[in-house]
Amino acid sequence: MVQAGSDSEAECFYLTHAYVFALQVDATERIELNARLVALGREAPLPDGA
Repeated sequence: MVQAGSDSEAECFYLTHAYVFALQVDATERIELNARLVALGREAPLPDGA
């Protein structure tokens, strides 16, 4: 059974995994991924210069 909002949950799940990987390898994509997670209310903004 699919629950309402499951697409959003799935999006956040995969974004979080991509974000963690980007942080681990110090990829520049971490900034965009962080911004997307912040917009979804799932993460705190990165400190300046991060």
